[in-house]
Amino acid sequence: MCCCCCCSNTKQQQDAFDFYLHLITTIERNSRHETNPVEGFTIRLEDRVGCMSSKKVKYTQRHDYFLPLQIPLEKATNLDEVKEYLERKAADGANNSGDKNIVRHKVPLHACLERFFATEVLEQFHSTAANCITTAKRSTRLVNMPDFLLLHLRKFTLGSDWVPKKLDVSVDMPDELDLSSWRATGMQPNEQPLPETDDKPKFSFDENLMGELMQMGFPQEACKRAVFHTKNISLEAASNWLMEHIGDADISEPFVLPAGGMGDSKALNFIANPESVAMLMSMGFEER
Repeated sequence: MCCCCCCSNTKQQQDAFDFYLHLITTIERNSRHETNPVEGFTIRLEDRVGCMSSKKVKYTQRHDYFLPLQIPLEKATNLDEVKEYLERKAADGANNSGDKNIVRHKVPLHACLERFFATEVLEQFHSTAANCITTAKRSTRLVNMPDFLLLHLRKFTLGSDWVPKKLDVSVDMPDELDLSSWRATGMQPNEQPLPETDDKPKFSFDENLMGELMQMGFPQEACKRAVFHTKNISLEAASNWLMEHIGDADISEPFVLPAGGMGDSKALNFIANPESVAMLMSMGFEER
């Protein structure tokens, strides 16, 4: 069940997750130089990026106040029932309105967690070891276990017409949750670190920002365009660019960095809203 409230700033209806972020931001602002109650919600995450060319790795840590979980419908335990239900509704020419016998996808929470912690392939990765653009593998692990673990089930996805729609799905919650298999390990004895260097390309995709956009359902190539044209500024800037250009004919075509590596000049004049910056920082992004 999703609770709703009204935001005093926008006068618009917000859901429980929006209120949670607003609450975290407010507490953070009023707890500077004092004991911060949100520490009990803070999750430290470890990102491991492994260069496929040099086999060298890079470990970074970040913090968040929730785990954003996509819901993989293909992992539902009742796929056959859902298929029969949809075929029957299509044959009857009716919709789900008022239907008390709706058959929803039933997805185990463990499947959502597996999707979040799964290894993803990063294209256009600049390797400081191989000194070239190559591919890499990225994975995320838990460094700590907070006193209170909040899970954000992302029930919105993009339809074939690029219009956001809400998933009518049920996620089964277990009585006990074991996350030990996704515990962070840090640099291993048999691993070699990617060298640090100031000799970087004129533009490098923010890996965390790319991951957030792709988790929202946008295609990888479209995300590259958004991140490039907004200069890695923020999730808000990139998502706004995507919504404005989602109808472009080449939005999903392979993206190649232009000669010179310069982005949209308009992005250089972007002035971030302080409220939005605080909200993004509460989600784990750095102010930069």
